Amino acid sequence: MKPDQRGFSLIEVMVVVGIMGVILAIAMPAYSDWRERTAAKTAIDTLAAHLKQARIMAVSENRSVTVVLASGSYTIDSTGATPLVVDLGQYSRNLTLAHTGTATFSFGSGGTSVSKTITISNPAGRDWSVVINTVGRVITE
Repeated sequence: MKPDQRGFSLIEVMVVVGIMGVILAIAMPAYSDWRERTAAKTAIDTLAAHLKQARIMAVSENRSVTVVLASGSYTIDSTGATPLVVDLGQYSRNLTLAHTGTATFSFGSGGTSVSKTITISNPAGRDWSVVINTVGRVITE
């Protein structure tokens, strides 16, 4: 090689690509776990916000607002003109609601009968919960 030529040899480039491949192979599982945890946390925060919204609707409109929980989605106020349907698949295809059924916020008769814990699970073994206490407050755990 002439002294005025610059660049890398093929061997040097192959060594760098090999090192980058090893680093990527080590980092990929951690990145996947982080992505799943973040998706589940976002889903539980969104669920909590929607439950708070349902509670506010019940108070402000003086009526009952029902949240229907299915395994992979939930629907708020299905009796209203435009129900809000949320699919957990938009966050991650691995998330499920561990507790299904309904939660009804009712403030027309002086209170709410809701007392429920809703859990979002992912296959990594981590669960996130939203607790609705007897007065209708929504708390994330």
